[in-house]
Amino acid sequence: MSGTIFDEWCLLRGTNVELWHEGCKVREGCVETASHDSSMAWLTADGNDPRMLIEKARGHELKISREQWLLRTQAAGLKYPA
Repeated sequence: MSGTIFDEWCLLRGTNVELWHEGCKVREGCVETASHDSSMAWLTADGNDPRMLIEKARGHELKISREQWLLRTQAAGLKYPA
């Protein structure tokens, strides 16, 4: 997946994402749940990857595909970056 950073983590429940930290891809996973303020999220366990709590304050970023961006932002009225 070639992703775009998405900051509204609370809109990503059930979405496949790429987890990035300090410019490096850490893993892929599915967002299980996220805080209402989008400051943290849980990624589901998958194969050898355990369930993982991530936090924006620690520099984590989530990237999603353009298609997922459009699906997740349509109702929220957000625009895809150029």
